[in-house]
Amino acid sequence: AKKPCKFKCGKTILGLSIETDQLRKLISAGHTDLLPGFMSKRGTHFAAFLILGEKQKVEFEFPPRDESTSF
Repeated sequence: AKKPCKFKCGKTILGLSIETDQLRKLISAGHTDLLPGFMSKRGTHFAAFLILGEKQKVEFEFPPRDESTSF
């Protein structure tokens, strides 16, 4: 017999509504496309990928930083 899937994810993460197609991609491929529009606790916006980490927990993965803008 099949075990039911217990995966849960909120429709909104850090102020960004996650589209159904991106949730499907997260489950099937283990990551989403780069999603702009997340809002940090400080109120700044940022872009990140959502990935399935250990124990199927949703985590952020950030794109590589542009070396020309480092301080």
